[in-house]
Amino acid sequence: MRLVRRERTGWRDLAWNLRQRCHGYEVPFCDVDCLQYDNKSPVAAFEDVNQKGKLKLPAKDPGIASIKRFADGDVGRIPFFGRRIASDFKWFIVRPLNMIAHMWPPPGGFGNQHSEAEHVVWKWRLGGRSISVGEAAAIIEDGIKAGLDKPEIRSALFLDLDDVEQLDRDIAKLDAIDLIKILSAINRRLK
Repeated sequence: MRLVRRERTGWRDLAWNLRQRCHGYEVPFCDVDCLQYDNKSPVAAFEDVNQKGKLKLPAKDPGIASIKRFADGDVGRIPFFGRRIASDFKWFIVRPLNMIAHMWPPPGGFGNQHSEAEHVVWKWRLGGRSISVGEAAAIIEDGIKAGLDKPEIRSALFLDLDDVEQLDRDIAKLDAIDLIKILSAINRRLK
């Protein structure tokens, strides 16, 4: 199975950006918040918020209205969805944000929770593909085992150490255990 690349910059909503990498290679995305595509053509657009966030609506937000106009536009009508995502990725709630989105209800329908594996199955369906919930769960598990839900820390190795903001961004990407390992390695080198 082909895997996607690791997250490199860490400046987007990192947790969700990383977790989507565990959904498999056949559900490509870029950050609109998310523009799903297939065969170099847009398939669906998503506006994402954490479970504690408030979903922005096209009537109230100019950025969301712009994405809706893009989704409704001449480049090909694609569905535009709002997603509320649990912090631990255990559930998703999807709402339609344009008319065509109503033709693609997620598992359980709009406004209802569904699992991450069900969400992956639905995203595959948006791209004209099919997969079972079990296969989706296995893809997610393989992505997690491969560490695709963790950032790749490269910039710290080549970084100007006076760039405190970049250092802070890199450190924010690390789990506490990673920081302990790095500090232990530094201490060993200094001794």
